[in-house]
Amino acid sequence: MELLVSLVIFMAKAIIAIDIMKGLIGIGKDLTSIIKDAFSKDKQAVKDLYELYQMLLKSNQFLLQWVYRFQFFDFNKQNAKDDFHSLLREYSDMKNSPDFQKMKISCYDIKRLYGKKIDGTFLKWFKKKERKEEVAKIFEFLMNADNEMIEFIYETVIKDLEDFISKADCLLIKEETEEANIARNSYRIETKDQINQIQEIIDEFTVLINELANMYKQPLTIS
Repeated sequence: MELLVSLVIFMAKAIIAIDIMKGLIGIGKDLTSIIKDAFSKDKQAVKDLYELYQMLLKSNQFLLQWVYRFQFFDFNKQNAKDDFHSLLREYSDMKNSPDFQKMKISCYDIKRLYGKKIDGTFLKWFKKKERKEEVAKIFEFLMNADNEMIEFIYETVIKDLEDFISKADCLLIKEETEEANIARNSYRIETKDQINQIQEIIDEFTVLINELANMYKQPLTIS
């Protein structure tokens, strides 16, 4: 019973993490449709919003970059064992470096951007009180969602990846390459929904970033 309760809580936190991202996408879509005129008056606000979505995009891209490298590894190719161990060493080096933290945006950075512009500028662009309150709640939740983000990224996505890596490594040691391919396919099927949701979020953030850059009328660069 305790295991079931823990599993339900664990899944709920993963859903929360995805819902936060989707909520931010909804805010971005609202803003790009509401404030085209306001952008011409406050270009710095555009850049701040762009910076927020760029950080979220990069963290999700970096996460999936590693997932895809293992999900699409071909165990039938020549030197598959050596190539897999080379990839595994590369992953291990990344995991033991500061780069590993790039998979999750810092809630401190969210608070910095929120306090700098979003709270004082973006919220006033929402005319309906209910929507303004909803947007404020999404950002408030995001600024305090470290635990949910960590559990989703590191204890769900990365845990599933490393379970597969361990299984595939054992099979390769025994020269069972076909079984390793089967394990990879099973891993891809089992994680399909969560990976598809992250990819959809990446696609949505990319569209929003391009729209913001177009409204700004010049390339946006973040220092």
